Amino acid sequence: LVKDDILKSVYRPCRYQLQYEKDNAHLKKYLINDLPDEMRSITLGSIELTQENNKLYLEAVKKIWDWLDHQTSKGLYLHGPVGTGKTYLLACVANNFAKRGQSVAFVHTPKLLVRLKAAFGDDDEQDDIMSALIEAELLILDDIGAEPVTGWYRDEILATVLNERMTKQKLTCFSSNLDLKELGINFKYNQKGEVDELKAQRIMERIRMLADPIMVPGNNRRFKLISLPKSEDK
Repeated sequence: LVKDDILKSVYRPCRYQLQYEKDNAHLKKYLINDLPDEMRSITLGSIELTQENNKLYLEAVKKIWDWLDHQTSKGLYLHGPVGTGKTYLLACVANNFAKRGQSVAFVHTPKLLVRLKAAFGDDDEQDDIMSALIEAELLILDDIGAEPVTGWYRDEILATVLNERMTKQKLTCFSSNLDLKELGINFKYNQKGEVDELKAQRIMERIRMLADPIMVPGNNRRFKLISLPKSEDK
């Protein structure tokens, strides 16, 4: 480019970079993003179901699809064995919300503890994390029940976040290898083996108020969920 007899270098994004930026624009809506890289653009339409013969799994996908179309004030609690696609399905939900322009926090709960411990002594950082958990229009707590339970985490972090979201009527979704009954047992015990059934009950009451359970059955299908080149954006 020559301007005022001066040769200047001008860099413009190529069509591939422009397409990449368009495809990933929704990621700016994530306040916390623990999504695996391969799940950052998937949608429900990305799931290859033609080879799926598990009717209960197909029913679970249909329930999630219907929930996206006719949202209630309650979120989803996806539970089932390891590898059945719970995280994948909630990643689809998260991307759907982000593409609508709504703020999302997708949190892998074991990483949440690491993140909070790393922020010890930094009040601003801890406040930012808590604010994202409480204020996101959609919060997804992925793999809840896999994190080590401490009284501090259960009573000061998780209980506070769930109570605030319940009060503010914010959508909250969960995935877990545990059903609700098993999760309740998990929250009864801390790392020292101490039992506090009342506090576990309080946590579970909030989870039940925030989300309806959906069983995601089947064998390990992590290698069966195939992204298609182009499909319905949902």
